[in-house]
Amino acid sequence: MKVARPPDQCRPLLVATMVLRQSPFPNGCLHGLHGVSWALIFPCYWFLERFLSSFKETTLEKKRRQSRRCSLHPLPVVLGTTAFLVLLVLSMPIALVGFIFWLPLQAVRRPFSYRHNQPQDAPKEWSVPENGRPFIFVSANLCLLPDGLARFSNLCHTQRRSAVIGKSIVQGVTREQAQTSSHSPKEGILNQGMAGTPQYGAINTSPDPPWRGPDSPSNGGDARGVGEETQPVDPVVIAIDLDEQHVAGDVGFSREEETMQEGNHLEENIGEPRALSYSNPCLDSEDSAHSTGNHAVPEGWCSGDASGGAVRCDISPLVPAGADFVCLQEVFDKRAANRLSVLLSPVYEHILYDVGVYGPLGCSDFKFFNSGLFLASRYAILTAQYRHFANGSGEDALAAKGLLCVKVLVGVIGEKRIVGYMNCTHLHAPEADGHIRCAQLTTLLTWITDFQEKNTSPTDLVAFDVLCGDFNFDNCSTDDHLEQKHEVFGCYKDPCRAGPRKDQEWAIGTLLQQQMLYDDAVYSAQSLQRTLEKEEGRRKYIAPPINPDGTPDDSDTGATWTGRRIDYILYREGRSSSLKTEVQKFTFITHLAGLTDHLAVALRLLVTFPSEDP
Repeated sequence: MKVARPPDQCRPLLVATMVLRQSPFPNGCLHGLHGVSWALIFPCYWFLERFLSSFKETTLEKKRRQSRRCSLHPLPVVLGTTAFLVLLVLSMPIALVGFIFWLPLQAVRRPFSYRHNQPQDAPKEWSVPENGRPFIFVSANLCLLPDGLARFSNLCHTQRRSAVIGKSIVQGVTREQAQTSSHSPKEGILNQGMAGTPQYGAINTSPDPPWRGPDSPSNGGDARGVGEETQPVDPVVIAIDLDEQHVAGDVGFSREEETMQEGNHLEENIGEPRALSYSNPCLDSEDSAHSTGNHAVPEGWCSGDASGGAVRCDISPLVPAGADFVCLQEVFDKRAANRLSVLLSPVYEHILYDVGVYGPLGCSDFKFFNSGLFLASRYAILTAQYRHFANGSGEDALAAKGLLCVKVLVGVIGEKRIVGYMNCTHLHAPEADGHIRCAQLTTLLTWITDFQEKNTSPTDLVAFDVLCGDFNFDNCSTDDHLEQKHEVFGCYKDPCRAGPRKDQEWAIGTLLQQQMLYDDAVYSAQSLQRTLEKEEGRRKYIAPPINPDGTPDDSDTGATWTGRRIDYILYREGRSSSLKTEVQKFTFITHLAGLTDHLAVALRLLVTFPSEDP
């Protein structure tokens, strides 16, 4: 028998169970002391960052310098390096004083900061059993290291990149769903029963030019014939003119407007948010957008097969609209993490950032960086727990990589709460250390089990249980044979995986070739999307599999080429007999082209009640 719930019961429960405090310290005095100590350390930290940045170029900076044929280039490098080195030495005594106060505070610091903000469009409560609820999960590695270290991954300007990334996510998530003219229904759908090489097509095929700067050809008067010139976007209010978007989508962008001139510099183009002209030509005009849960969803998304049949997949130039959870990795820089939390807070009410521990964790284990994990949720966080891996080695031992487990409340039906579990991680990176990653996978499964056993009550209905992050191994390299057979894939399902060393035909790698990040073919979201739709493009710009000796495996086996897919979103079925989980769609996202060396990925799950009454 169905139980009717009075409409005023859910909101008080949501408020009453929200117990996290925003400061990671137990009181304001310790929080203020930590701020003062960090202010004393920061000048030394900044000079060290600039010292490393002064002699490490990205390929884009090198290309620009070569185009200018500047023979005096070594002189400013020497002068800048010398100046920052002198300032670094002079600031060390002040930093030492701050460090003396900062270090003992880490013993009482909670291992994450929390931001709670009332968004403009909060998700509606799930209160009617007959209605299913879709949930969209996004995962991305951003490489937001201190600028001097990020340059070793061929990325720079960490603070500016974090601002553009935050605005890009907000623009993608808050855009309106468009209803447009008809298109081939096969576009964007991968039929596993079809013979031959799979074809890709994006549901969201909107023009998305690269960062615009004063020298960009897409920022001039000619671009107005295609779409209006982009203005800086207020991260608090995102206004979208659908009429103008349809015009832009129908006309399209030329190749010349979608790529940057060879000499353009990242510093000149990273300050502006990306244009958000949106159209959706892949949906039939008769498929009207219908409301499912808290946001409108195109009809074409609402099909899928969780039992191993055809899975809807595409390569999209935009972050999925209405994404409920965003899990980010390598947000190591504290300023970048804080900026992201501010930019995302108008959309995501609950944000966990600066996740991890600092300082000594043993006789010879000192953590200079946190875990780099970052989680934004549109739903109330009931409880959260972080644990760090104790078996890191090499450069990875400097960061407190670990597992963040979160329990969220997504609705109330009768006397029962509908909850979900989000588990975010970033595993050991060095390619040769597969045994370390296997041990970490085993450990995190134990931690997840312990967390859920302690925090699940008899009145909870578990809607989803998701594990996502950068696992730093793929399903095609012979060097990763240990991880490919790990029991984690028996507990959780990977929609992109058919078995050990065998991915689905439509799966593609997520690790890009770092030295080619600024090639015209991959520098914008649209160009990267087109490149990845073809196998020759994927072979050129996605990192190849790894042999046991650590060398790239360029052999051609005749099978569909995947490349290194190291970013995962896994899910677990059967957590509650009263709820059914169905995979609707898996998306590879090119929206962050030129901002990171990874592809973002998204998974859409539909959670419904079975035909029997709950």
